[in-house]
Amino acid sequence: MLLKLLKYDLRSVFKYWWIAALSSVGISAIAGFAGSILEMGEKVPYIYQTIAYIGIILAILGISAFSILTEILIFIRYYKNFFSDEGYLTFTLPVKRTQLLTSKLITAVVASISTFIVTMIDIFIIFFISFFKDFINVENWAIFFEDIKFIIKESDGYVIVYLLEAIIGLVVLTAVGALFTFLCITIASVIAKKAKVLVAIGIYYGATSIVSFIVQLTTISTTFGLVDILEKIPENAEWKFIALVGLMLIAFATAIALLLYTIVLHLCDKKLNLN
Repeated sequence: MLLKLLKYDLRSVFKYWWIAALSSVGISAIAGFAGSILEMGEKVPYIYQTIAYIGIILAILGISAFSILTEILIFIRYYKNFFSDEGYLTFTLPVKRTQLLTSKLITAVVASISTFIVTMIDIFIIFFISFFKDFINVENWAIFFEDIKFIIKESDGYVIVYLLEAIIGLVVLTAVGALFTFLCITIASVIAKKAKVLVAIGIYYGATSIVSFIVQLTTISTTFGLVDILEKIPENAEWKFIALVGLMLIAFATAIALLLYTIVLHLCDKKLNLN
């Protein structure tokens, strides 16, 4: 049943997502050509340079809008399927609420990571077209690969470990972000009888401000502590230490995700009132 739920959730989000994704790629190509015009410098008339600057600014706004649209699609699906009139039908389906919530979470993670990948492609397209001559220069690629080999050798291969940790961390943090927003929407739907969306937005921005402040304080204090530790550990052991810190951060983020999942599920299962 989870696969069937996931099928409908993904279809609902990606029905519009792919149009925005293709649009962002097209916008990136235009920005790339604008960048190539600016790369010519004084050879191009001032009016064309101005137009190129405007094109790049609009492209940045367009790519940002694509990311925002993805989040909106994800959470509209969550709200409508759970807390609108559609919710009456959703919660009478012969499926577990864990399956309903898990389907929404997987959809959010897949859509967000897909958006991240497309955004990286957009950025690559912009730089590729803007600096086309540098990209097709064989010597530049040879230097690049030599630098990569040197970094891998110097780190005893731990760069690959860092890359894997970064991928896992991206998935976990995406899940944490989605669950955090799910929680804000769910709390608003539990405590508010009217204007649930506005209440959810208020809770989200209030909670985000508090969490951001705590994270900034923790990051600053932790950074100084890590620097002191790195100065004291034996030579060549810092690579292992950094990998261990990465694993600890992933474990911590996973614990936060599980906690948020449990709270959201409890609210949906015990406290929700659709009346």
